[in-house]
Amino acid sequence: MALIIGLLGLALAIWELFRSGQKILQVGWKGWVNILMSLGAKYRRPIDISHLLIPPSPISQKNIEALKAIGFRRLGEAQIKSPFKPPITVWVFFHLETQIQAEAAWKRVGFSTYFRDKTLVVTDFPNGESIEIPNYQSHTIMTSVADAYQYHLRQVTKFSQKYGDPHPIRNMSEYLRWEAVGRKHYGTIKLMRWIRADIVRLITFIYGILVLSLTPIFFNPKVFSFIPQISIFSSQEILIYAIILLLLPAIMTSRYFNRWTVQQTHQDSRRIKKT
Repeated sequence: MALIIGLLGLALAIWELFRSGQKILQVGWKGWVNILMSLGAKYRRPIDISHLLIPPSPISQKNIEALKAIGFRRLGEAQIKSPFKPPITVWVFFHLETQIQAEAAWKRVGFSTYFRDKTLVVTDFPNGESIEIPNYQSHTIMTSVADAYQYHLRQVTKFSQKYGDPHPIRNMSEYLRWEAVGRKHYGTIKLMRWIRADIVRLITFIYGILVLSLTPIFFNPKVFSFIPQISIFSSQEILIYAIILLLLPAIMTSRYFNRWTVQQTHQDSRRIKKT
């Protein structure tokens, strides 16, 4: 009976490991691809595709309407090509009076303002990071596009007192130029939290594969002679439970670490909103 329970427990553990990552090979592949993409983000350059007049998705359109309601005007569209994934289209807007630019891509909106000395201020909605280092600040507001814009305005006022007037973004050429500056100097920093998450994902994949590689020893009776019996459990049963315990770190990490990473970004966002 203990052997049957152990085999069932092992089957459930393996199934959970596959389920939590959809497929264990996908977990490893996705982690490796995301690491390569994140580390290479600062080297990629968007291209101007404004002439294509690509229509936004419904969720992007909703954010675009919110931008227009607070005075933003269309500047154009840009596209970023990444390895292993389809190109990402960004709808670019600017505010004539405040010289603030806004980017809408899928459900996310990012407000950016550039100052001298490669100084950049960013406010994202509804998800992003909380980063404050010399010459770079990135905060997140979760409530609405309008709230994120108002928060960004306050940050621009603070930075203007120290760095002077921001650089104007009047056309797509200026957008592409300054976007490249921000991407080169702060692209990897912006993605650092997710780079760490993908490294953990990749390590989890390798660890899970190594543990699963132990399962063939169940079919080798010679192995059991080296494992002493304990109480009512046979050496085979002990081996099964040991592998289940070894699989638990991979199961828990694969299932909960990415969720914890997202929760951390939300905690940062709530903290910024309260201040």
